[in-house]
Amino acid sequence: MYEETLKRKPLKGFKSFLLIIGLVFFILALMFIVGYLQYIWKISYLQYILFAGVILFGIAFVRGYLTEYDYKILENGVQVYRRIGTRPKLLIEFSIRDIERIGDFGDDMNLAGRKKMKLTFKREDRDTYYILLKGDVAVVLNPTDVFTQKLKEVYEKTNR
Repeated sequence: MYEETLKRKPLKGFKSFLLIIGLVFFILALMFIVGYLQYIWKISYLQYILFAGVILFGIAFVRGYLTEYDYKILENGVQVYRRIGTRPKLLIEFSIRDIERIGDFGDDMNLAGRKKMKLTFKREDRDTYYILLKGDVAVVLNPTDVFTQKLKEVYEKTNR
């Protein structure tokens, strides 16, 4: 029925170039430091710690800077996908009838004691939108005004 994608602003031009050069120099400097420490301390396992750190850094970089979220409103439900590259993964799907309450950041949503599913890479601020589901789940999104309006329309039409 309606679908939108939450994307990050891409780095363009010189900033992107500087970021890549900075990452390469950081990794080379780290390799040099670890090699020097291995030589001084006469131990060989530091390189494995470095490899594990680089892998964890890569995972955090991909999660932090290459992840996009797709929000979909269907006739009787909502789906949220996380997309890294071109591969979407369904994170949550719920029926409109499972929604207990919907509201913005400024509304008194009573989130105490609920499990928050943060389905956005943005911080919780004035653009944050909450969907409280039956049970103990609060879904945190950052959709556009068009998405929130369409969700309210479907919610009100279903709960008449």
